[in-house]
Amino acid sequence: MSGLKAVVARALEASRLRERLLAEQARQVSQIAGTLLEVAQAQRSLHLLGEGTVAPLAEYFAARFRGDGEGLLIPARALPRDLDARSLLAFGQPSDGLLVLSLEGASRLTPLLRQARSQGVQVVGLLGREAAGLAGACDAAVILPAAELSVA
Repeated sequence: MSGLKAVVARALEASRLRERLLAEQARQVSQIAGTLLEVAQAQRSLHLLGEGTVAPLAEYFAARFRGDGEGLLIPARALPRDLDARSLLAFGQPSDGLLVLSLEGASRLTPLLRQARSQGVQVVGLLGREAAGLAGACDAAVILPAAELSVA
């Protein structure tokens, strides 16, 4: 397949996956959007935690939410990748938001997400299929229908 054909094929697949995501998980997408809006309106902080290969996306999204460029102007920061549940006490405050990004579903995240929720932090997730088990530890989660975020 030529380079251009490959790019077009990938773009079409991404479009199909977005349509499928909205058709199958519209309620969850709406819940996540609502949570982010609540955090912004309450002028609370949004913490982002990226696990594994998507960790750099947490830093990118935090910059966008903070308005570094043309973001939404929510106080946001990417949390350290090696954060543990005990350390979360220093970051998460009631009514803050925590957006977790994970494709692999590391088991170390489950206690961290539960700790955040027990502190009154609203936890939402963008999760890959292998990380779907983390959805139960989130207030709302979307399971992405692709193996990689660059397609979804």
